[in-house]
Amino acid sequence: MQKQTIEKKKRKRIIQNWVRRIIQLVFFIFLPSLFSEAFACPHCDFSIPELEPRMFSFNAPFGACPDCNGLGIKLTIDENLVIPDRTLSINEGCIKTLNDDKDSLDFK
Repeated sequence: MQKQTIEKKKRKRIIQNWVRRIIQLVFFIFLPSLFSEAFACPHCDFSIPELEPRMFSFNAPFGACPDCNGLGIKLTIDENLVIPDRTLSINEGCIKTLNDDKDSLDFK
């Protein structure tokens, strides 16, 4: 009795596998893939220039990211850290300095 149920499970799994393979083959043969010689997407009009080795060089400005200049990070200033209390004026100390000692030369 056990052997028959195992054989049924194997048979079902084999049939499912064959069906999956046939579906994959049909999609591969009958549905054409779109490849662009112009390095462009036909759906969203996105394109890239022709790939060149210098695009992948980390020390060449040509391949560097225009936002971070190839550094991988962007150096920015967080205004909320520099001016924590926007209700204060400059004379009242709205700008946070590295040295908050009011008697120091940095504060004057």
